[in-house]
Amino acid sequence: FHRDYLSGKEFEKYPFWIAHYYEKKIKTSCKWSFWQHSDKAHINGIDAYVDMNVYNGNLDGLKKMCKR
Repeated sequence: FHRDYLSGKEFEKYPFWIAHYYEKKIKTSCKWSFWQHSDKAHINGIDAYVDMNVYNGNLDGLKKMCKR
């Protein structure tokens, strides 16, 4: 889907958030910013399943993405 519909230059300025569940490693060759690797994670203090995501970058890069 990404290759066929989202690989044009007009999409390069946007972070790519990929959902690829229940794998130890992401299986894609595209440049990604976030990987949602679970939709059933447990976090202390939350009595429901939560999504678990990984950011592919450093803290400075993540801060630049945040709206202020």
